[in-house]
Amino acid sequence: WDLDSMEYNWDFLDESGKRVFGSASGGWLWPGRSIFRVGSSQVAAKYTRQHAEAPKNRKDLFKGSVNYHWRSDEGKVKGWMVSQVKDKAGVMGTSTVRLNVTNTTWVTTDDMTTVDWWIASPAKRNDFLSWGVETQNWFVNSYIFQDWFTATKRGVDGTGSYIELDRPLRFDVYRSSTGDGSSPMEDSETFAKAMPIAHVVHHVGIENLYMTQEIDGLTPESGN
Repeated sequence: WDLDSMEYNWDFLDESGKRVFGSASGGWLWPGRSIFRVGSSQVAAKYTRQHAEAPKNRKDLFKGSVNYHWRSDEGKVKGWMVSQVKDKAGVMGTSTVRLNVTNTTWVTTDDMTTVDWWIASPAKRNDFLSWGVETQNWFVNSYIFQDWFTATKRGVDGTGSYIELDRPLRFDVYRSSTGDGSSPMEDSETFAKAMPIAHVVHHVGIENLYMTQEIDGLTPESGN
């Protein structure tokens, strides 16, 4: 636990003698910590040791599906990228997304069988220009275009692997932040994601939720 940056860092040798190091920050808990959260508390195999060794107030960094972005990465190999063969891996108004095969050590059976998928395409420099953005430090790599789908089919054809979605895409899924010919932002390229999300909690609704906090000089009645 790094008090200054609120990160938890690790550096150890695994069973094969390979060095394993990294850090986790509150960003892994997007959109942030909360009074309560509805979701899985399962810890991915990649982070079992980190979770076990982290202090109590940092163990939540490794729980649930919030860290899927990084869980299947292996070194420079990034997990769950869309196909990089063409500029677009999915076209707005259609329901097919082309995939880049992810076969890192950390892919699980649950990943291969779940029907919940997160599709995300990063903003491109040309997007910001079309929106009239002029402040240069606002040109950042971010998954502006994203949606959640149910996959109705997984398949392989002459072009490669793909999934069929339960409804049409509302945006083009460019292969990356430079997929439309845009120059890179922040000196890097961000790849679009087609990510299976296992252990999703379904069919949970919350109604009539409110929180109270006593404040000196105020009463609940005064807020009516």
